[in-house]
Amino acid sequence: MDALHHPAFQSLVQPALLCLACLGLLRTARAPGLRPWWPMGGAIALALSLAVWPGLVWPATAQAHKLPWIALLGLLAMLPALVVGRFRNRRLAPAVILAIACIGTMVAIAGIFVLVAGTSAFSFLEYATARSVQMESVPGALAMLANLLGGPNSRIYHGFGTWQVDSPLLAILGPAWTGLTVVLIGLLGVAILYRYRVDNAAAGGLRPTSEIVQVVAALMVVLVSSRILSPQYLFWVAPFVALLSRPKTLVFWTACLLTMFGYPLNFQAMLNQEPQVVWALNIRNALLVGFLAWVLVPDLLGAARAVAGRLRPSRGARAASPGRRRR
Repeated sequence: MDALHHPAFQSLVQPALLCLACLGLLRTARAPGLRPWWPMGGAIALALSLAVWPGLVWPATAQAHKLPWIALLGLLAMLPALVVGRFRNRRLAPAVILAIACIGTMVAIAGIFVLVAGTSAFSFLEYATARSVQMESVPGALAMLANLLGGPNSRIYHGFGTWQVDSPLLAILGPAWTGLTVVLIGLLGVAILYRYRVDNAAAGGLRPTSEIVQVVAALMVVLVSSRILSPQYLFWVAPFVALLSRPKTLVFWTACLLTMFGYPLNFQAMLNQEPQVVWALNIRNALLVGFLAWVLVPDLLGAARAVAGRLRPSRGARAASPGRRRR
């Protein structure tokens, strides 16, 4: 049981197992006569529960405060794409069953922990709220770059088991980053809806390849917008990136190489905010933001063209109507 509490399990093994479960779900969507929506939804819920309460420790207070909370956000972010992908030929049952199985299992497990530990079962929420900005995150790296370029000073300090950034610039970036997160989630929803409508018209439902793209986009939204971006978090996306096109895969692996340049190769230099590492970290983050745009923008442009196409005929009709009356 102690192995389930180890950071390597929480940050690497557990997300990898969940990725395998999701890939299995995508595979079974194409297997005729095989639709294990109930057990698959329960399996995803169990993985989510392990993220919240590592090792299902009793009482829950023993480990709940140690949650790598971004894991929970990442797993939850994948669910919309997975659920939408179950709508096939206007059949709602698979998607509804998957959602009910996942949510129902999570509620049942959470209920048990609430009975055992009371409100302490949700202490991970306090932990997540109190955390500051990690130096490797997008806003943290920007604060370090501003310091390097002569802007507000940034200070690196240890807290919550990681290295965080303290800078006056973060007081400005904080609200802006919250707004950016809301916008990204909205854009992700538009992209998923558009892609579903296109694939549903052509193939009766969301294609597995499209589903992979949406899962990658959902995970990247979480990583780019989060205050925490540890090096190992990139490996949560890696199994799905490997199924994308070769150019996208190469861009992502370049970001992974730059991550390795900062940690573990030059971690002390990163703590000292040395220029070469700060620049490498910001270039890595720029690649991740660009990678997200590369995955998301094609469907957003398609949605914009679809909306524009619907508006043009109506405008034409309004312009033609006065002419008819003049006749």
